[in-house]
Amino acid sequence: MGNPEVSDVSIAVGDPPGGLGDAEAAAAVKPAAAARPGLCKRVLRYALEQWFILGLGVVIGFAAAVPRLGATGGWLRAEYSIKLPAIVLIFVISGLGLKTKALLGAAGDVRLHALVQGLSLGALPALGAAVAAGLRSAGFNPPLCDGLVIMASMPTTVSTNVVYTARAAGNEPAALVNAVLGNILGIFITPLWLQHFLDVSGAAPYAAVLVELSYTIIAPLLVGQALQYGAPRAVAWIKAHINTANVSSACILALVWLTFCNTFSNGAARKVPGGDVAAMVALNVALFAAFAALSFLVAWPPPPLRWVRRLLRVRRPDAVAVVICGSTKTVALGVPLINVMYGNVPTAGLLAMPLIIYHALQVLLGGLLIAPLRAWCLAAPPPAAEEGEHAGAARGAASASSRRWSLMALLLPGGRSSQADLGPRPGPRPGHHQGHQEQQHQEQQPQHHQEQQPQHHHQEQPAALPR
Repeated sequence: MGNPEVSDVSIAVGDPPGGLGDAEAAAAVKPAAAARPGLCKRVLRYALEQWFILGLGVVIGFAAAVPRLGATGGWLRAEYSIKLPAIVLIFVISGLGLKTKALLGAAGDVRLHALVQGLSLGALPALGAAVAAGLRSAGFNPPLCDGLVIMASMPTTVSTNVVYTARAAGNEPAALVNAVLGNILGIFITPLWLQHFLDVSGAAPYAAVLVELSYTIIAPLLVGQALQYGAPRAVAWIKAHINTANVSSACILALVWLTFCNTFSNGAARKVPGGDVAAMVALNVALFAAFAALSFLVAWPPPPLRWVRRLLRVRRPDAVAVVICGSTKTVALGVPLINVMYGNVPTAGLLAMPLIIYHALQVLLGGLLIAPLRAWCLAAPPPAAEEGEHAGAARGAASASSRRWSLMALLLPGGRSSQADLGPRPGPRPGHHQGHQEQQHQEQQPQHHQEQQPQHHHQEQPAALPR
């Protein structure tokens, strides 16, 4: 077939005298061809859509070039000039955007909290300890093995979780509540894990951690909530004129830059052979993938274990929050805890190295997870469809179409599912009566034709006898 645009133009323009019809037709088609953007515009559009991922590469490269610029205690004193304002701004924006009812509802979701904290402070520390024991028996660097246990025993991180969950269309209130809850529980549970696995004793800096959580997370969140009720016009103007999601993402890029500045300026890496550092980087990548995969399988089990999903009442946005919160570890509690419990140990810097590397990798790899998690979350069927799948699995003999609707809709008289999935109604459907008459007419017409053919043959037969 020819190009429909060319055909339409040729018909409209015609072929005037002088042989100029083709030229005029080609000139008429040029605007349609010019409407398609060129390669440079498509690359620019893609870069603007993926600015966060590209920004991660830019800030990591900048940190590698000038690590002392953003390191703690460095030239900018970035822990005060950049880190603290960025974290406060992230949670003020969260307070502006989240409804109080949603936060209270997330705070009361005990099942989801138990799932996230059971993974972060239960299953993952045990998995990390098992991996470290295997490496230690294989002759790997003992301080790095102990540091791997410390890393796996840490609670989830805070600011990155909230922003990444929001960008991935996940349950942002649940991520925020579990981030705060995990860090509060971690100051009590993490030392117990270290005492059990590594036979070291010490107490976490409870007061310091609680004070830091209060002025970096809780107070900014309350300020944002108060502004929703005290200055609704200002909040509406901010939401209408400022892309707060991009502001939070820019703050995360600033925190990523600070993290990698500290990683590259840390002298502990120079005390370890290069092969061990490379092995630790590869191992942390594999552990992050394992932690994320385990969190996803627990939050969203395969069809044979779908009853677990029904038991936990987990939706896709909840599963996104579980994956992000379950696979990340905080360095804010880890480094002070190492200083308290291993303050006089010469290898204290090596013990912190796995946690520092993992924290740097999780912001990079977690950023790469945003797009697939968001696509998976937004591809979810309607809630009634998922409920219908659970109901169909419970009945066991339902058809595929009947499982698309919830059990409640199936039981309601006159509901859509009872009409669409449980068979036709007694009365004719719209348009069904006319179609049925046409079908009867088509069925009766051959029969009538067959009945008339013998009569016609019978009428012609006597005319043939006299011959």
